[in-house]
Amino acid sequence: MTTISSRANREGCDQVAQVLSRMGVDQIIPMQIPSTNIHIDGILNLASHDVAMVLAQQVPYDMCQALRRKGFRILEAPCTSEVTRTFGCNFVAIRPGLVVQPEGNPRCRELFGKNGVAVIPVDFSEIIKGRGAIHCATAFLKRG
Repeated sequence: MTTISSRANREGCDQVAQVLSRMGVDQIIPMQIPSTNIHIDGILNLASHDVAMVLAQQVPYDMCQALRRKGFRILEAPCTSEVTRTFGCNFVAIRPGLVVQPEGNPRCRELFGKNGVAVIPVDFSEIIKGRGAIHCATAFLKRG
């Protein structure tokens, strides 16, 4: 996925796509992010190799369909305020099926649990005041 938003234009997405292509990534799906968001991790995030959580009203249908074709189950965040106020989609998968998520997202956590994803809730309230959360505060790790 590459995204187009207030921080990334089409030219930037094309540049990222070229680099990914050289790395062997053969399917790159551009996605327009609504103007109310700046990063994809606030509205779409992967909890495992086959589970994604989305804020359904802000993730395009085509993107959800592309993920389904890749074998993902799409979990629609059950509470918009948990996504927009307490950053329920802004989590980090430590390993497939285990995520670290900001506290204050009981409905998202319950949905994860019903779908085999364990959640470690963490107090991130001070970072959230600055409009960021766990995924924003981490770097990507290369995993086995």
